[in-house]
Amino acid sequence: IFTGLYPYHKYFTEASVIFRIVNGEHPRQPEKAMPLGLDDRMRGLMKKCWDSDWEKRPDTRYVLREV
Repeated sequence: IFTGLYPYHKYFTEASVIFRIVNGEHPRQPEKAMPLGLDDRMRGLMKKCWDSDWEKRPDTRYVLREV
């Protein structure tokens, strides 16, 4: 949303994307996205949503309040 690119756009196969996700690799902070609203607070929310333990991920109400 912030960059106009698909997540993991640099990888060409589903297997390479899955490998990175399973190993805890998340998309990097885009350099030019901060003026568009991707500040540290929003990035922190994204990281919470990416938690590998689904029970630690925030629910929809929490995400809506934060956004």
